[in-house]
Amino acid sequence: MIYERERRTGLSRSAYMMSKVIVLGLITAIQAVIIAFIGFTVRDLPDKGLILSSSSPFLEMTFTLIVLAFTSMMVGLLISSLVRAAR
Repeated sequence: MIYERERRTGLSRSAYMMSKVIVLGLITAIQAVIIAFIGFTVRDLPDKGLILSSSSPFLEMTFTLIVLAFTSMMVGLLISSLVRAAR
């Protein structure tokens, strides 16, 4: 419904999708950093990272959490685009 109204006003599909991806992606990344901070600060972490030995394990795990959250967000957008109407 909202998408159809936006299309009638001349908004392109790519602009509509990128606005969703950018805004929701930023919110998702911020949430992942907050969750990582809460979860990892109360635990003893190793001295060095697994993939990049010179980096902090906190940064590696936070990056992994951000990628997982972003992927989940994209799957959610895909599912919401496939649903025709809420009942």
